Amino acid sequence: VAPWLAFFADGFPARFWSLVTWVLVPGGGDPLSLLFAFGWFYLFAGSLERAWGTRDFGTTLVLLATGMGLLCWLGSLVPG
Repeated sequence: VAPWLAFFADGFPARFWSLVTWVLVPGGGDPLSLLFAFGWFYLFAGSLERAWGTRDFGTTLVLLATGMGLLCWLGSLVPG
């Protein structure tokens, strides 16, 4: 499942969903890294969501994930 969720700059236009789903594949996609990532997300995201509200938090999360993916893709175009 990890190769379909991870973001690869050379396969970006074909797998457009990976702009958002790359955050689900931390540390190469092994289950222990995923468990720890979800644990950290649970600890810190809950307080941010309560402070910002669900809509603002979700929008920020999607925009940051998409923005980082697009920056990675644009960076891969620079060297050729």
